[in-house]
Amino acid sequence: MKRKILKTTIRILLALVIVLAAAFGGLLIHFNLNHGRALEAEIEYMKALEAAYAGGYTPRDEGLFSDISTGEAVPLNGVRYLATHNSYKQYGSAAGKFMISLVSGRQEAELLKYAYRRLNDQLEQGIRSFELDIRLRKGVFEAVHVPLVDNMSNVMDLDLGLRELRLFSDHHPDHFPVITIFEFKDDWMFLDPALQEIGDEELRLFDAMLNRIFGDKLYVPADFLADTGSASLEEALAKGWPGLNRLAGKFIFVMHPGPIAARYAALDASQHSLSMFQASDDVPGPGTAFIIYNEPDVDAIQALIGKGYMVRTRLDDLLVFDPDRYQRAMESGAQILSSDLTLGRLDMEQGYTWLTQPGLTVVRNWVY
Repeated sequence: MKRKILKTTIRILLALVIVLAAAFGGLLIHFNLNHGRALEAEIEYMKALEAAYAGGYTPRDEGLFSDISTGEAVPLNGVRYLATHNSYKQYGSAAGKFMISLVSGRQEAELLKYAYRRLNDQLEQGIRSFELDIRLRKGVFEAVHVPLVDNMSNVMDLDLGLRELRLFSDHHPDHFPVITIFEFKDDWMFLDPALQEIGDEELRLFDAMLNRIFGDKLYVPADFLADTGSASLEEALAKGWPGLNRLAGKFIFVMHPGPIAARYAALDASQHSLSMFQASDDVPGPGTAFIIYNEPDVDAIQALIGKGYMVRTRLDDLLVFDPDRYQRAMESGAQILSSDLTLGRLDMEQGYTWLTQPGLTVVRNWVY
């Protein structure tokens, strides 16, 4: 009798293992199919965009977004940017949301329920600063939030996404300099076996991609040093950033702080050959020109701005508008104001938009 019960128990456990394995395999197929569909959609979008631009497109006037002309000598750090956070993100699948809720709770899963318009569409709305989370998968750089379970993106192939930016620029040659922050990610890699480590060689390939796509539209650390006649970025910051008349139509790329960022900086301590500016968290590090100061501490950020740094802070957090946080961010003077509550969102018909005032471009108050 005991032997029969044991055999039955083993059969039940084996059946459960088989069912769970089949379910997990099905989820892997589901997530990979979603990934493939998002990539196909990006390819089709680029084809349509190229056709639209070739068909007699009338460019937007930058004056719609600012009372400052890009022909003026207003220094870069005298302009304030409205930036989108996780600018590439699409809605994830219900299965992915369910899996996240199992591990991190329902509240965490709910925080992933937002999506952005295509990068070109955000540019059309006046957004001139982005943030992209970068991963390497099967030899392709992509922008993805969480591997596998929240991997839907408008930038499944970063090469295509960057070409999207370049296409806009070619048809808007006097646009405000576009500032893009790249945050290289190596978390949760076990979720997707196709993900690869990003080492020195991959970082060199990344730099080469930026140079290939943007060419003389890049504004790099070596340009900043040359424009100011400086031997170091600290000296260049003391002398001041160039004006919009120098930077119109340019792209500035920033490496978000992190372990991979430290590896990138080590490729060339002088930064003369690097395509991206370095950023530090809160406290300036050697060779950094940008500061990521997510919590809007007014006094600390104002002190950094007084030393010439370009500072990014966040207008909001956790998809919630907090009037106090907003006010502190605005008072801080931070030049890059990152938000999840902008018209760049796919699901929003109102949100932060541009408002101009003499000498600065800022954002208006959020209206529910």
